[in-house]
Amino acid sequence: MNPSRHLLPGASLVIAALFLGGCGASHDHAGTGGGTPVSAATTVVTPATATAYSQSPGTLVATRTARIASRLSGYVHSLDVDVGDRVKAGQLLLTIDNRDVEAQVAQARAVYDDAAFNYRRYTNLYKQQAVSRQEYEAVKRNYATAKAGLAQAEAQRAYAEVRAPFAGAVTARSVEAGDLATPGKPLLVIQAPEHLEVHTQITNRAYAALAAGKTVYVANAGTRLAATVVQLSPAADPATETHLLKAALVPDSGLSPGEYVDVLVPVGTHRALFVPDAAVLTRTGLTEVFVVDTSHHAHLRMVRLGERRGGLTEILSGLQAGERIVSRPGDSVINGSLIQPASP
Repeated sequence: MNPSRHLLPGASLVIAALFLGGCGASHDHAGTGGGTPVSAATTVVTPATATAYSQSPGTLVATRTARIASRLSGYVHSLDVDVGDRVKAGQLLLTIDNRDVEAQVAQARAVYDDAAFNYRRYTNLYKQQAVSRQEYEAVKRNYATAKAGLAQAEAQRAYAEVRAPFAGAVTARSVEAGDLATPGKPLLVIQAPEHLEVHTQITNRAYAALAAGKTVYVANAGTRLAATVVQLSPAADPATETHLLKAALVPDSGLSPGEYVDVLVPVGTHRALFVPDAAVLTRTGLTEVFVVDTSHHAHLRMVRLGERRGGLTEILSGLQAGERIVSRPGDSVINGSLIQPASP
């Protein structure tokens, strides 16, 4: 059962009252089962302590997102990935036509070769005291400048190959082969979906119950995952009186960036009713349990469910403490069956 349907204690009481008023205590589905006793395990519904949650909608965000851009101006020579592709760290994504860069490298190397030749020659002449120190230092500075220029030009050559900064998935592409790439213009977006955060706005009550490092829960499609609070804004939004919460999920949670989830923040405890999971029947979209009356006959009763934990299901409405139910009805118990209690 999806725990995101679990409501705060106050709201639960109001909805429970409306629910019980509308559906009544019990209803028949298939007549009575006659007087032949049916052996079935039963249990008395007793209150237990349950956690109360503050619920808010949240969005899953990848904590590692890179907007890939070229550091060169040039036409895209080849494009090796598309949206949805998984990439490894360092994998080639695209290449930029680098003919202009190669021309700059060739020019820088010619300047460097000439400066290096002069530097070696003047070094020998200076040792022989055939040139002044000033002349030698000027040639030396010229050599250092040429060397730096060559290194810079060769570094530009490396930028022609655009590679993935980390392992992830390509989630957006805004370039085609042949397009002109310019420095700073986004070409691709890569995200690491294994590392997710949930972002949500929480109430003042939920904010008061939290701190960095505490645990909240993310509910999605019938599952509930723990998440650790990494950021909690102390300033409330003046319009909504809510606080920004960011919480990190465990790696490889199975969820994806952009999904909408419910965030459950523990805010206290309250008394609630729990029944064994096997006692709950789902028929034509209704959730029901068999309630055993004082004459030991079983009657189907509509119930509304809350969270599930450790083989038990919370009953938000439809049952009262002290009532006896069939804990494992199986196929033998029908509406109106005479119940002969068996071992639990």
